[in-house]
Amino acid sequence: MSTTDSIDQAIGNAPSSRSSPLELLVQDLNEQTKTFTDYLRANRLPEPSFERGTPNITSQILLAPEAIQLAREKLLDNALQIFQLVADLDEYSQNIMSNVSFIHSPQLGAYSPLILTPRLDSVPSRGNR
Repeated sequence: MSTTDSIDQAIGNAPSSRSSPLELLVQDLNEQTKTFTDYLRANRLPEPSFERGTPNITSQILLAPEAIQLAREKLLDNALQIFQLVADLDEYSQNIMSNVSFIHSPQLGAYSPLILTPRLDSVPSRGNR
C-alpha cells in the first residue's frame, strides 16, 4: 500500500488511482534531487546544507553539464510550486514580502529594499476599462 493510500484510508477516503498536482510535483522533485545530488557526490562537491560555513557551489554548478543545471532549475521551480500549492494566500504573500530583494544604494551608503511597483499611468482606472 502506498503512502497516499495509507493517508486516504486514515482519513476515510477511497484510495485514488490518479496522482494529484502536489504528488506529481513531489515525485519530480525527488527525481531532480537524485540527479543533482548524484552529480555533486560523483564530483566530490559539497551538498546543500543549513550548516554554517557551507561553501557556495553556484559557480561550479554553472559549469556543470546542461542536464545538471536543468535539474537544479526544476528543483527550485518544483519547491516554489509546492509552497504555492500548500500555503494559503496570506502565508504566500507574507513570504514574498519577507524575501524582498535588497539593492546597494551608493547614495545612501547602505542597502535599500527593491520594491517593484507599477507606474500610476500604467494602471487602468475604473473608467478606462
